[in-house]
Amino acid sequence: MEEELSEVLVSLKAGDLGALRVEGTELEVTETLWDNHPWAARSSYTELYNNGLIWARKRKEDTIGLCFVTPTAFRMVNTRLNMPLPWPRLVFQSLANKWNAFAPMQLWINWADFDRQVTVARFDLKTKLLDFGGFRQVGFVGECWFLIDPEARVSLRHALYTLAQFAFYAGVGRKTTMGMGMVRPLGSRDA
Repeated sequence: MEEELSEVLVSLKAGDLGALRVEGTELEVTETLWDNHPWAARSSYTELYNNGLIWARKRKEDTIGLCFVTPTAFRMVNTRLNMPLPWPRLVFQSLANKWNAFAPMQLWINWADFDRQVTVARFDLKTKLLDFGGFRQVGFVGECWFLIDPEARVSLRHALYTLAQFAFYAGVGRKTTMGMGMVRPLGSRDA
């Protein structure tokens, strides 16, 4: 997502990196994958932003699909509870918060309009338990399609299409740095 850093990383080979130390654990890099792998891709914030705007202006479909590949959950505010369901606002607010924290351009969403104009269209989900050793976490995996009101403004569609593509890079929900919330945007399909 950062062009200068990406150029440096792409030029590295596994042998160039040596051992990496992450939170007291030493990792040996055995292979680098930059292309030709389903979980390796490159894009910039500007590309995602511009593509989202193009899709918002041209697309006639009213659904956005996301495939939640690893268990995904959301921390409920002011509690120790988690929500293992893809409630639309939780999904897109998680992405919008990450986007607005790091992207050079902001995506503004009127959340009151969002709540009236975006809902779950259909889903094929199941819960899955992850055991992290010291604790367990329940999340959901599978596909979820979000329905957008045909009357929604282009600005809302723009934000949603941009964030759906951004999900591949950012992850959704909590504990994404531990492998939770890995997401792939899905191609168009009728709800």
